[in-house]
Amino acid sequence: MAIQVAAHWLALIAFTALAGGIIVSLIVMRSAAARPLVEAVAAARRRWLAGWLLAGAVASALAWLTAPAVFEDARAGWLLAARLALLSAMAWAVWRRRETGAWIVAPALGLLLTQSLLSRSAALPDWIGHTLNDWFHMTLTALWLGGVALLAFVVIPAVAQRPALLGAFSHVVDRFSPLAMFCVLGLGISGVIQAGAFVRDLSALIETDYGRALSAKLVVAVALVGFGALHQQVIAPRLRLWQFKAGQLQAERATLRFRISLYAEVAASMILLLFVAMMKSRQ
Repeated sequence: MAIQVAAHWLALIAFTALAGGIIVSLIVMRSAAARPLVEAVAAARRRWLAGWLLAGAVASALAWLTAPAVFEDARAGWLLAARLALLSAMAWAVWRRRETGAWIVAPALGLLLTQSLLSRSAALPDWIGHTLNDWFHMTLTALWLGGVALLAFVVIPAVAQRPALLGAFSHVVDRFSPLAMFCVLGLGISGVIQAGAFVRDLSALIETDYGRALSAKLVVAVALVGFGALHQQVIAPRLRLWQFKAGQLQAERATLRFRISLYAEVAASMILLLFVAMMKSRQ
């Protein structure tokens, strides 16, 4: 059971980082103002995607070896095979340096779909609607949390080394903030629908393993919303001011504060995804 949870957790982290890193870049970093930043992080972003592609392959292999259903259920086996094919296609794109094309969004979303088709939602009698809702929920999670991880580990290190990029970074943050807000709203709606399919009354939130994992997930989700509000209402406006103030030291302090806050948000995100992985294995 522990290995299955670990495999599912690793898959969730990898697919979130991949889908978020690909789609968010296309949404918030495709502008003339962001071009200097895009060029500065191109190599680091490629290494980031390659690392998570490898992690996704490892997670898929673990799922294949540790889940008896793969050998008993042809559908599960085909889904994991499709996942490996999608990972291979994305790896080819990264190797050929074509990871910035819009076409790569399709395999990224496909990875998330395989996860939803292997979820508890897909086992329900009316599975189509619930699986699509799960896929929508996972996509929004990837856009929000994967985007935050991209900013924390790929974008901000480049800005810290080259303070002249602070203006482009501020522009990217301004474009990412409304996307994150939309994701939070969508996650709230889809999450209520998703929980309603498995938790019939409030007592189940404390009397079942699934309910307790869900309750813990909700607590972490509230903390993540708090981080998002801090970034949008406090840090982003300050970035717009800091970019006009001269001085390397001041720019370094600005990026350091944002970096620490994003690292904390990423840590909370990984805890949230752990609870999601636990929910998959709970009845």
